[in-house]
Amino acid sequence: PERVLVALRRWASESRICSVFLRLSLEVKIDSGIHDGTVIEDRAQNVVVDLLRTNEEIWMGYEHKVRKSVKKALRGGCEVERVTNLDDPTEFMSIYNSTMTRRRADQRYVFGVDFYNQIGRELRGSFSVFNVRDEAGRMISAELVLESDQYLYSFLGGTEADAFHLAPNSLLKHEVIQYGLRTGRRG
Repeated sequence: PERVLVALRRWASESRICSVFLRLSLEVKIDSGIHDGTVIEDRAQNVVVDLLRTNEEIWMGYEHKVRKSVKKALRGGCEVERVTNLDDPTEFMSIYNSTMTRRRADQRYVFGVDFYNQIGRELRGSFSVFNVRDEAGRMISAELVLESDQYLYSFLGGTEADAFHLAPNSLLKHEVIQYGLRTGRRG
C-alpha cells in the first residue's frame, strides 16, 4: 500500500491534481508513504467487527443497549431474511430512499431502479440483502452488504421510521455479523 500511495502522490503532482478521494482498505495505514505537506482528511468513521473472535466475545463486545435492542426486536416478532439477488428492488428502494429523505441526504445518494438492477447483474454472487420483517411480514429495515472472500461491507441500508420502536436495525446488524461468522469471514 505504501508504494501505491507514493505513486499516487507523484502522479497527482505531475498531473497538477490538487485533491483526490480514496476509499482504502481499513487495514492500510494512511499516514505511511505520504509526506511533504499532504493533508489527509477522514470523511467517515467505520465500525469493524473482528470475526476471528468467538460468538460470545462478539456478543459481549456489543454495548449493553445494543444487546437489549437485539432481544427487543426478537421479542417483537422481527425476523431477518437474507437474499442473494435484487430481482425486485422495490421494497429495498422504498426503505433506503425514505431513510435518505429523513436524513436530508444529498440527491446523489438516492438511486433509481437501474442502479440496483446493475448491481444485481454485475455483482451477482458478491452481495447479500438482509431484510428485517415485522410480525405482519412488512419489510421494516434492510441492508445491501457487499461480500468478498474475507470481508463483509455494509453498503446501503435504511429503516422505516415508524419501526424504530422495534429496534430492527440492531437485529439486522447482529444477523449480518452472525452470517459472517458462519461463512468464515474475518470482518
